[in-house]
Amino acid sequence: MIKMFSAFRHRDFRLFWGGNIISLVGTWMQSMALSWLIYRLTGSSLLLGVIGFANAIPLLFVSPFGGVLVDRFSKRKILILTQTGMMVTAFLLALLTWMGHIQVWHIFLFTVINGAIAALDAPCRQSFIVELVGKEDLMNAIAMNSMAFNSARIIGPAVAGFLVALIGEAGCFLINGISFVSVLIGLFMIQSPDKTMDNSQESFMDKMKEGYRYVKESRLLSSLLALVAVPCLMSMSYATLMPVFAKDIFHRNADGLGILMSSVGVGAIFGALIIARLSYSRHKGKTLMLGGLVSSVAIILFGLSRNFYLSCFLLFWVGMANVLYLTSTNTLIQSNAEDEYRGRAVSFYTLIFMGMMPIGSLLIGWVAEYLTAPGVTVLFASITTVYFFYMNWKYPELYRLP
Repeated sequence: MIKMFSAFRHRDFRLFWGGNIISLVGTWMQSMALSWLIYRLTGSSLLLGVIGFANAIPLLFVSPFGGVLVDRFSKRKILILTQTGMMVTAFLLALLTWMGHIQVWHIFLFTVINGAIAALDAPCRQSFIVELVGKEDLMNAIAMNSMAFNSARIIGPAVAGFLVALIGEAGCFLINGISFVSVLIGLFMIQSPDKTMDNSQESFMDKMKEGYRYVKESRLLSSLLALVAVPCLMSMSYATLMPVFAKDIFHRNADGLGILMSSVGVGAIFGALIIARLSYSRHKGKTLMLGGLVSSVAIILFGLSRNFYLSCFLLFWVGMANVLYLTSTNTLIQSNAEDEYRGRAVSFYTLIFMGMMPIGSLLIGWVAEYLTAPGVTVLFASITTVYFFYMNWKYPELYRLP
C-alpha cells in the first residue's frame, strides 16, 4: 500500500498534485460546458470537430519549440506563466458568455490561444515531475497525476452538467478561472531548485532539429511515439461526439453528457490505481499493449450500444484501459530518454498526443456528417484495433519492455 502512493513522500510533489487536482476540476467543467454551448448554439457535430481541431493549429508550431524551452529554462516559472494565461482566457470566456455576446468565432479564438499555451504547458508539466520525485518514483507519480486528472474528469463534468442548468455555461467558465489560483499557490510554494539541462547558445531551430534527430535515431522512442499516433487520431476522437450521443442517441440533456464523461473518469481512476500498484513491475510493455487493445475494443462496443447504462459501463473500461496504455507509454519515453533530451522527447509525445486528437476531432466530426456518430466511432476504433496488432507484429520488443 505504501508503494502504491510512494510519490507522495515528496513534499513538492504533494503541493503540485494538490493544487493541480483543484484546477483540473475547473478545466473539465469548462470542457464539458464549452462542448454543450457549441452544440446548443449550432447543433452541428462538424463544428464540434472544428473547435476540437483548433487546439491542433498552435500545437504544430509551438510544441517542438516548447521542448527546447523546457530543456533550457526553469520549468516551474514556465508553468506559472502558462497557468496564468489559461486563467485569463477562462475569465474572458466567462465574461463574453455572461454578457450574451459569445459567438462561435470567439470560442475558436480562445481554443487556439489555449492550444498554444497547452503546447508549452504539457511537456513542461510532464518533464517537471521527474524533478520533483526522481526516476525511481516517476511512474508512480505519473499514475498519481493521472488519478488527479481523471478524478477531475468525474467531478468536473458531473458538476458542470447540473451547473449549466443552474448558472449557465458562463458560471462554469468563471469557476474554472478561479480554480487556477490553487495550482499557482502550489507552484510558488515548491522549494525544489530550478533545474536547466541545456545552457548552450545554439539557436532554437538547431536545438529542435537535434531533438528530432535524437528521437528519430532511437528505435525505442520512435516506435513508442508511432504507437501513440493512430489511436490518438482515430479511436480517442470518439469523445468529440459525446454531445451527439447524449442528446440524439440516448435523448439526455447536459446531465446525461456529464454522466457519460464521468464514466470514463471513474474507469481512469481505477486504471491509475492499477498503474500505481504496478509502478515497480517489469511488464510495462505488456500493460501498454493490453491497455491499447482493451480501449479500442470497448470503444467499438460503445458505438454499437443503444443502452445508456451499458454505454456508461463500456466507457468505464475505455477510461481504465487508456490510463494503462498512455501512462505506460509516457513513463517509458521519459525513463529511456537522456536527461538533456527529455523535454524535447516529451514535447514530441505532446505534439502527437495533443495534436492528433484535435485532428481526429475534425475528421470524426466531418465523417459523422455523412455517416452516423455511432457508425464512425465503430469504424475508427476498428482501424485502431488492427493497428495495435500490426505494431505488436512489427515491434515485438515493445511487448517485452520492462
